[in-house]
Amino acid sequence: IVSSHNNDGYLLSGKTNVLDTVFVMKVNLTGSVLWTNHYPMETLPDEFQQLIKTTDGNYVLAGGNGNFYIYKLNESGAVLNYAEFGNFSGGQYFEEDCNSVYQTNDGGYVMCGHSDIDYDGVYELWVVKTDPNFTEQWTRTVQASSNAHTTPYIEQTTNGDYIIFSSTRLDPS
Repeated sequence: IVSSHNNDGYLLSGKTNVLDTVFVMKVNLTGSVLWTNHYPMETLPDEFQQLIKTTDGNYVLAGGNGNFYIYKLNESGAVLNYAEFGNFSGGQYFEEDCNSVYQTNDGGYVMCGHSDIDYDGVYELWVVKTDPNFTEQWTRTVQASSNAHTTPYIEQTTNGDYIIFSSTRLDPS
């Protein structure tokens, strides 16, 4: 994942199989590395899906690997806060992946992804809204069609509502 931050350079994220870590790297506009941090994968998703610069000058990264993960990093890459959102029922985790994160007008965050709540191959859109400290405020699910795999993106509109953009890939079976 690569995220551009105006004249501030770029934030990159990926996975290193050798070190079994997720890395986040900041580079300037000419590509020189400013810093690189590695984070152990046991506390992170396999990879982040979206990186954003927050209004306070820090970074928020979101992703998923069975659950939704959201991390806030300072300008040097140190973890300031993190949270994990997911469902656990009957001894099984649901299959959930976070695809996007957006900072809301109230300073909180809204994340959107997909979830297969009952492992039936039907993926629902799942939205989680948090306050600025990643405390869950509400969640919503939107039923998708059978065998649909979605990759949603969410934003807040000027009137405070939310809009979800999503692509769907139907399984031919």
